[in-house]
Amino acid sequence: MKVADAGVYYAAVSFYLEAHPDLLVDLLKVLEARVDHARVVGVLRSAGHLALAKDYLLAVQKADIPAVNDAVNELLVEAGDAEGLAESVRTYTNFDALALAGALKAHPSPSFRRVAAGIFRAQAKWGLAVDMAVADGAPKDAIAAAAASGDAAVADALVRHFVEAGDRECFGAALLACYPLVAPDVALELAWSHGLTDVAMPFLVQTLRDQAAAIKVLMADRAAGRAAAAAARSGGPGGADSSSAAYLNMMPLALPAAPGGGGGKGF
Repeated sequence: MKVADAGVYYAAVSFYLEAHPDLLVDLLKVLEARVDHARVVGVLRSAGHLALAKDYLLAVQKADIPAVNDAVNELLVEAGDAEGLAESVRTYTNFDALALAGALKAHPSPSFRRVAAGIFRAQAKWGLAVDMAVADGAPKDAIAAAAASGDAAVADALVRHFVEAGDRECFGAALLACYPLVAPDVALELAWSHGLTDVAMPFLVQTLRDQAAAIKVLMADRAAGRAAAAAARSGGPGGADSSSAAYLNMMPLALPAAPGGGGGKGF
């Protein structure tokens, strides 16, 4: 602790790795505030003893350093701790996410593959997330990812997959969940071609309802625009008829008739 030369710290780490690995974590805890954690990870990796410092790495992960996060995630995968890995990638995001997800994509454990799918969703790699969910037999996750993607191509591909797989329920659920993304003519064609019209009917009814409401609004706007244009052409609200009526209101209602059939004096 009294040494000023930082190089001695890393030499000490190497020495303890060789001579006293049982005391390595104690040394690192003492030096925690002084060392460069990324450099320590490099020393540990070079020696091939990353796992010896797991407790130290977990303790300093709060700094969210990429090298430390990558090391912790690697150790969690090796230990088979999918729950811990999911918590790690959710809490500490400063790591090579796509590299980890790519490595976990073909992992034999479904739990680790779900972590990979979650990373793909967080990185907006919606196509990969949907493909993984479909491959793992998790249609609910696939539908949720497609709906969240906002991508019509992703939603269209998933809907077609369910049709080809003959999954009626998932086809209907995908149509409703991805309602803004699926073209009505595509949905109708797929449903009619594969005998799924009854399943697609809620989607089609909603589409017709929304289109009718939109047409109603457009027609009201068009009528209001025509009325405004007509009023402008006639010189303002009410046009010429309004001007004539205002003029007549200024005139007396009638003139008194002259006595004697017009031969009298004055009125």
